[in-house]
Amino acid sequence: MSRTQHSGRTSIHLLRLASIIVTAAAIVVGAVLIESATASTSAYTVTSPSLAAALGTGVAVINDVSCASAVDCVAVGSFTSSVTNSGASLLVGVESSGTWTPFTVPSLGFTAPAGSSRITSPLVDCPSVGNCTIIGNDQISNGAVLTSMLVTLDETNGTWGEVQQLTLPVGTAADGAGLNALSCSSAGNCASVGSDNYNSNLAVNEVNGVWQTGVALVAPSSPLISMNPSLASVDCASDGNCTAVGEGQLVSEVNGVWGGVQVLPVTGETMTVTGLATSSISCPVANDCVVVGSIALVGSPPNAAADTTYAFVDQESSGVWSTQALPLAPSSALADAFTSVACPAVGDCVAVGDFTPSKGGPDYLLGGLSATSSNGVWTLQNSAAGYYNSVACAGVGNCVIAGGIDRLALDAGPSYATYTPIVNGVFAPQAATFTYVKGSLVIPYGNVSASCPTVLMCTVVGDGLGQIFVASTATPTVETTTTVAPAKRVGIPMVEKVTPAKRSALVKIKMPSGGGTPTGYQYSINNGRTFSKPVNATTLKITGLVPKHRYVAVVRAVNSVGAGTFSKRFAFKTT
Repeated sequence: MSRTQHSGRTSIHLLRLASIIVTAAAIVVGAVLIESATASTSAYTVTSPSLAAALGTGVAVINDVSCASAVDCVAVGSFTSSVTNSGASLLVGVESSGTWTPFTVPSLGFTAPAGSSRITSPLVDCPSVGNCTIIGNDQISNGAVLTSMLVTLDETNGTWGEVQQLTLPVGTAADGAGLNALSCSSAGNCASVGSDNYNSNLAVNEVNGVWQTGVALVAPSSPLISMNPSLASVDCASDGNCTAVGEGQLVSEVNGVWGGVQVLPVTGETMTVTGLATSSISCPVANDCVVVGSIALVGSPPNAAADTTYAFVDQESSGVWSTQALPLAPSSALADAFTSVACPAVGDCVAVGDFTPSKGGPDYLLGGLSATSSNGVWTLQNSAAGYYNSVACAGVGNCVIAGGIDRLALDAGPSYATYTPIVNGVFAPQAATFTYVKGSLVIPYGNVSASCPTVLMCTVVGDGLGQIFVASTATPTVETTTTVAPAKRVGIPMVEKVTPAKRSALVKIKMPSGGGTPTGYQYSINNGRTFSKPVNATTLKITGLVPKHRYVAVVRAVNSVGAGTFSKRFAFKTT
């Protein structure tokens, strides 16, 4: 699984994929579901993009999507030609101003080695319109030798380059290295993490559009970390400042330098921890992250089996972690697990996953599980038939959960995709909207990725045994003759009040009259060299500070024109 998140725009990806046979002429490769949405509805209708005619017949899978706006998205997957049988190639589809171009295979900027299976499990992140980054893995089989190749593809200012190879760190095992997650804090500034499939984690950074040599991150010895460690999720609060998790591991990048891997702090849990699996992380600001996954405990309650695992959350507040294992939902379940989390603001998150029903339960394989936090307090929300793959949020209380119900394996009725909009904090589960019938066969879907650039304007992608789809609540842009006044550059903010605490400080901002309307505010504590992620609030929380330390900071406002001039420098001392 991988995860990418940004202010107002979240993408979650879980690779639960199925291949299908398609031709370029048969549009079943991509039924795009698009419908306008208001504050009270999230229905979907269907349109149909296609494969580029030159691709011919083959097997196609789509597994990820990222949207920089409600009508500007990129979906990625893989395509295997049944004519050339040359391995899986990277497949890319681009939506521009509400119109999807035919999905195509981009050209390689290098000669693929013999035995290359080309690109598998690609991921995409688009921090702004016309600026996207794609990463993927390539397993190369040459006789008895298996090696790995990591690749990337960048779009810069609307122009796509060629697929390029990434450079692995010296000494990295080449028999199965892979990248599992991608997060881009701005155009050309990304981090991707995974494993060398030997004894180290792997991190690769893109800095100002240039990919750096990968870094091996050695895991500490711990019963909570396997002998072949792997990072599963990463989130970058700002350029060069990222946090990654995987298994029982936690590692942070500060100012472009990755630190040492540590065991994820598990605090406040009274029972003995015997197993820990971290699957997703969300950091709305640096040093305020939420990690979710599953935790195995000794001393399970009487209604649970001896090997019960629980969905858990590990919350970081100004650098201090606290752990909470949530009760089984339902109480008769054999196991719970969270698979993804989205936090549009500090202390306000949605986590989703699944639970394993007890024996003799309903006729589905898994149950969907969700929970929300408000001001850091977690509450289980609902459990439902099927599974929850992903959640994406455009703001507090405004998200969409994508999942599905797979009864086909049990021959117990139709299988289909589900989606659950969350509107102003209220869950509104929808029926089997995406069911596709071919003859007498009902084809199952599995939503695998969701992206919400703005409130109630979301896109999900998925695939099934008979169809790959892209679903969106966005209405395509309609050209009109209306003249819109250009946005103005924001003015210079004034600092009204600073309230220091032990490890943080609150800064109240006031804007002068006459300038452009700000859409966010940022702070810097290093003389303006780097700034925090924009927050649309006139009170900023500066985090990650040291007690009894003097700091000098500046703030600035941003809008669609860009960042304004930062304020006069101001000093404060933590308590």
